[in-house]
Amino acid sequence: MDEQTNINTGNSTEKTIVEIDNKPVLPQKISKNTVEATLATPAYTHRITNFFGGNQKDALRFQASTLACINKNPKLAQCTPASFFDTLNKCAEFRLFPDGRTAALVPMGNSKLGKMECQFRLMAQGYIELFARNGILVSVVDVCENDEYDETNGVITHRIDRFAEYTGKRGTRYGFVVHAQFPDKRIKSEFISLKYIEKVKGISKNQTLWQNEWLEMAKKTCVRYLAKTLPQTSEIQWAIKADDEAGFDFNNRYIPKANPFGGRSETLDTGAENTED
Repeated sequence: MDEQTNINTGNSTEKTIVEIDNKPVLPQKISKNTVEATLATPAYTHRITNFFGGNQKDALRFQASTLACINKNPKLAQCTPASFFDTLNKCAEFRLFPDGRTAALVPMGNSKLGKMECQFRLMAQGYIELFARNGILVSVVDVCENDEYDETNGVITHRIDRFAEYTGKRGTRYGFVVHAQFPDKRIKSEFISLKYIEKVKGISKNQTLWQNEWLEMAKKTCVRYLAKTLPQTSEIQWAIKADDEAGFDFNNRYIPKANPFGGRSETLDTGAENTED
């Protein structure tokens, strides 16, 4: 069995990455240098490029996003290599980037094993991209007190005064409106109150992610809420399952009730366990 050195990190404190039988040997610890070296091996480069349909530009962007993620969150260095690269593979399988907007690499402590493990989190833009591949255009917009908002017979009309937005005079944020436009131009919308989002945050298993990426997590909550009523491809169902396995489990009930604008809003069934990551 031959061993061939494919890349050297250029750092004497780091182990050289080798391939055995054309399979990369994972580093013993996570760092920017070891991850960069591992991703640069022919086997990993080939795998990631294949996931992105042979697009080398996207594969390079994926690698750059991974390294930027490590720089942004030093705790990832404490994760087991196996969990880290398994999470990376999951991102690549969905053709998404671990940039915190489409997908995120989240370090989570495993008390049973006494180790830090990397977990996959699908973010708002990731869901938006997955639905766009199926021709459904999803968007999320915040709703503030000085916006023009109306909800009549389930139809939401929401307009933002751009001058108020530029001058910072839109007022207090009450929540978000999430829209889905279908290929036949039909539109489905829901208002998600700020109170509801704070309830979701309150029962989250990962408060750090909410503290660091509140807006992204709020948008994700809105998209997942609407996703329950949208047509889903096998890819989207697979993504939701992966998200739930990571701790989302968004099986709460919808209960109409008055919102600040006189229409409907939503309540959270806190009886569901692990409702958010």
